[in-house]
Amino acid sequence: GGGGGYDASSTARSPAYSLVVGGAGGGEDLGRTGASPHTTGTLSGGPYPATAGGEGVKEAKPVQLIPSLFPHRKATVAIDYPPYLGLRRNMGAGVTVLPATSKRLPVFRISESVHEYNCVRNAFLRAGFRRTNSGSNWNVLWGRHLKEEEYMRLNPYQKVNHFPGTWAMGRKDRLARNMARMQREFGDHFDFHSHTYILPADRLKLRSEMEADPKTLWILKPCASSCGRGIRVVSHAAGSKIPRGKPYLAQKYVRHPFLIDGKKFDLRIYVLVTCFDPLRVYLFHDGLVRFCTEKYSTAMKNIKNRFAHLTNYSVNKKSSKFDKNQDAEEDGVGTKWSLQALRRWFRERDIDDDRVMANIKDVIIKTLISCESHVGSLCGRYFRGRTPEQPGSNCFEVFGFDVLLDRHLKAWILEVNVSPSLSSSSPLDKKIKNTLMTDAFHLMGVVPYDSKKHEKDTESRKMSRLLGLDKASRVGTTRHRNVRELSAMGPEDLLPDELSVICETEDELARRGHFQRIFPAENAAYYLQFFETPRFNNVLLLMWLNKWKAMCDTGSVPRPRPLALTRARSDGSRGSRGSGG
Repeated sequence: GGGGGYDASSTARSPAYSLVVGGAGGGEDLGRTGASPHTTGTLSGGPYPATAGGEGVKEAKPVQLIPSLFPHRKATVAIDYPPYLGLRRNMGAGVTVLPATSKRLPVFRISESVHEYNCVRNAFLRAGFRRTNSGSNWNVLWGRHLKEEEYMRLNPYQKVNHFPGTWAMGRKDRLARNMARMQREFGDHFDFHSHTYILPADRLKLRSEMEADPKTLWILKPCASSCGRGIRVVSHAAGSKIPRGKPYLAQKYVRHPFLIDGKKFDLRIYVLVTCFDPLRVYLFHDGLVRFCTEKYSTAMKNIKNRFAHLTNYSVNKKSSKFDKNQDAEEDGVGTKWSLQALRRWFRERDIDDDRVMANIKDVIIKTLISCESHVGSLCGRYFRGRTPEQPGSNCFEVFGFDVLLDRHLKAWILEVNVSPSLSSSSPLDKKIKNTLMTDAFHLMGVVPYDSKKHEKDTESRKMSRLLGLDKASRVGTTRHRNVRELSAMGPEDLLPDELSVICETEDELARRGHFQRIFPAENAAYYLQFFETPRFNNVLLLMWLNKWKAMCDTGSVPRPRPLALTRARSDGSRGSRGSGG
């Protein structure tokens, strides 16, 4: 193209793919996707219409519980795949079923303030959750970010789909400020986000740089918009037309993107975070590759062509050249591919796709670390007072990271979506997003509870505290040591709350399905330098993964009783309970 982007033209259709994920006793084969029926189901004894695109949950399903890997830890609700995916989760041994009359049947609520996605609602219905549209006696709430007092009112068994403070990434201006701060402190380690001016405050600085380097192109974006609204590419000549009073970003345009068939594309990468203290991050195995519908060029006459420069689906679907996916197995062609199809395309041309993915994982981890201090401090304030006996994290969040590859296949973070679209606009979207959300809900670990009994127990504990009767039960459970002490410790020295963090982490990994844990991982020590505060729990998990776990597995030290495995460790479809936040 006129902009000199690297063009590696595709010549053949990529074959449909099959992925095997290890489970407790074998693998799961990602099979063919069929059309879903449009049916009516029942929920809590009443009719519940499944909207178009849903798989039609016909009746209230039995609730299956899968045990923890460890003794004295609560079982979690199993979330199985929709039948049309051809997937079956390997539950392993010890699965139990809650009686239909149980007072612990799990409940979900979808807030009226958000769009109701089929892949969210139907995942819960398939798992036997009952639905409520009001009240506070639910296990999972899917909605917008809560207010401070709402987070603080959550009971230990409740989970919400946003951590407090993640707008530090979700707003383009706040992400830019975080990235600029990290670039000042760590230099080239954070050179994956384009130089940015925040308007209107930086308007004069932007004009000055435009005049000093008139050949540079800039992309203007409203700070809090989506779907490509208000975005445009501008040159020095348009400097006088920069918005004066509106909150905008002006970023240096990545002028030389990697091209396929002469067209620009970006990646939607799905990331699940189950905890910020310790930080636990999972990358979904698949994602979306979104192409422009016209050839890329940076010629002045072409920079206003949104179909050549903006990859947003909502923009390109209006193009006469838009090629909509009609079959999930017809992948690697058209305007939208799967991430797996792109990786095959790379391998067929001897491009190291593992290296590309390693770079993408690196920029995702660093982006999350850039806001970790802010989110972690809010979680610490809102959720203080948790004990090892409680199920763990009150929050989980699915992020949509938008990533651009330049002509050298370097990954650039474009933006982070805290509420990525989960609409099934094509069979390919439906396949990916239903697998994504089923695995996310399974991994996060929902513990069923009797709400009335919990309220009664909570009042009893409050009374005991007032009377000073529960002091003895808390001895030895609260951490009063620092990071430096960990290096001289062994697994036998761990306190109950520290053991709880390790158990949660291992349970999550066992329920991971099609997710890969990218933090903490074997290279976690490298990333500790970027945290504002060396949190105890992050270092604790690093010690466990790099030292103590091998000591326990080989028998060189006895396994502490809470870490004694009650069943074989799974490698593929079980998961989490979180810790703090």
